[in-house]
Amino acid sequence: MEVLRTAIFQLMHRREKEGFLAAEVVQQLFPEDWEVFLPELYVTIIALHQAGLVDLMIDRKSVIPTPENFKILKIHQPSKLI
Repeated sequence: MEVLRTAIFQLMHRREKEGFLAAEVVQQLFPEDWEVFLPELYVTIIALHQAGLVDLMIDRKSVIPTPENFKILKIHQPSKLI
């Protein structure tokens, strides 16, 4: 969903240094029904990560997203674009 990609890039720009939790994206867009959009957000984040457009981290270490770690990983600007 293009709306999710745009929201991710906007949040990434605003929180350049500290990053943000993935769920924050949909919580801001859809405050009442945000959990419904988590599966679509997961797919979008994986695609962005595979394209090298975002870095995904837990405890400041790069990770590969999984359904298990998805709720605790932070999205950051990539250290360098491919």
